[in-house]
Amino acid sequence: MQEAKKLEKIRFQLEFYFSPSNLRRDVFLRKLIAEGRDEYVPVERLLIFHRLRDLKASSSDLCHAASKSDKLELCRCCGQQIRGREKFLMASKGDTKEEIESRTVFLQGIRSSATIEGLTKSLSNFGKILLIQIPRDKKNVDSGGGVRSEKLPNKGIAFAEFSTKQEMERCLRKLASKGKSNYPKDYELAKISKVLPKTEWVQKHGKHGMIVKLQNLGPEATNSTLQTVIGAIVDRARFVDYPGGRRIAFVRMPSPETAQELLDHITSVGLTLGWTEKAKAKMITAEILKGKVEDDYIEMEKKRIAARKLGTGKKRKPSSDITSRKKGKMY
Repeated sequence: MQEAKKLEKIRFQLEFYFSPSNLRRDVFLRKLIAEGRDEYVPVERLLIFHRLRDLKASSSDLCHAASKSDKLELCRCCGQQIRGREKFLMASKGDTKEEIESRTVFLQGIRSSATIEGLTKSLSNFGKILLIQIPRDKKNVDSGGGVRSEKLPNKGIAFAEFSTKQEMERCLRKLASKGKSNYPKDYELAKISKVLPKTEWVQKHGKHGMIVKLQNLGPEATNSTLQTVIGAIVDRARFVDYPGGRRIAFVRMPSPETAQELLDHITSVGLTLGWTEKAKAKMITAEILKGKVEDDYIEMEKKRIAARKLGTGKKRKPSSDITSRKKGKMY
């Protein structure tokens, strides 16, 4: 029974990876598909994916799960490659960002134990689910054998993308009627305290305006030093992009408000990192990335991460603080 449940979870995860809703945002997998013959991806390349590693999946597990799916194809020649039944070029076209947000709902109050599988099953009562996102923070942990990234509990929020706007609106109506007879008595949804269309959530909490560009950094700057100083002024940065040896760093703050607070502080008070007297005269300057400049930087960073996973990216000079740079996704 446990083995059957494990294979079911693996099948669910593989179907998600090859779904159009994931492919439009997964640069790494898109590149693997484009490189493969007839859009097949070798099983051994899929085994490095985090959720499959968490499930302790083997090559035979992936092949068996794919053979039981009506959304996946197992290569008949070698039996060790998988592809989605829907052609990649068709799946990768996608919709505009505005169209996607118009059919996505924001949920607040999900359980700490909530899973993508569980929420998908519960929300399917309202319509076809294309994508579930459960944001989590990460922290770097030194396990003795090296530094690894460890996921923290979820933030109590999730985003659910439906296939149509009408389905999303049905979900809103049902979940907003909490306490009434038509509210679904569902374990996964019982703690939901707020539901909003994502378009409304983006207007209030959008991710734009959270990246601060720092210039005039001195030779003693490190990721951990920047994290410590910024944390003492405003709030701990979510991400510091400073490989060392440069005079520029990019800092992603938790919100547009904290990014603005950091900018205001640097503009009015200044910022030094305890350098020598000569270097103290060179104060750090800052600006918040906006518009196309911000979009270009985010896209560049995503491509860099994807290239690093594939082992094709250029190695950047590391910061003297090896524990500070995350190796996971930036967003």
